[in-house]
Order: sequence, then C-alpha cells, then structure tokens
Amino acid sequence: MVRVTDGLPGIIESLQQAAQSGVQHAICQHEAFARREYRCFTYKEKWVIAYKIIGNDFIVYRFVLGSKLV
Repeated sequence: MVRVTDGLPGIIESLQQAAQSGVQHAICQHEAFARREYRCFTYKEKWVIAYKIIGNDFIVYRFVLGSKLV
C-alpha cells in the first residue's frame, strides 16, 4: 500500500494523467526493470515511476528516487 506524503504533492494527479493519456512511455533503461518490461517516466525530475499497463489497468510497480538506481 502506497501512502502519499506532503513531500510529494501532485503525485496522484501525475499518475492519473499518465494512466489516462494513453501514451506508453519507453521501456525502462534500468536493467532489472527492463527485464520485467516495466515502462518508466520521471516525476519532478528526480523520481522514477515504473509501471505496466495490463488490459485496462495501470499498475505502478516501483516508485524510486532516481539517484538510488545504480
């Protein structure tokens, strides 16, 4: 279960916009995410959101601070 904190204002709106836009982002460049065929986009230029669209569902699998991806 993900909890939205005050430190991430607008995240719900960003996720809703990504889910409803119909745009599929590129497969993630991070090797572990790419193996799982996650698609990635950035939030506030430092967070990486890895997701998949399965059927009509937009499923977020990872929400990671970009500097932590090595």
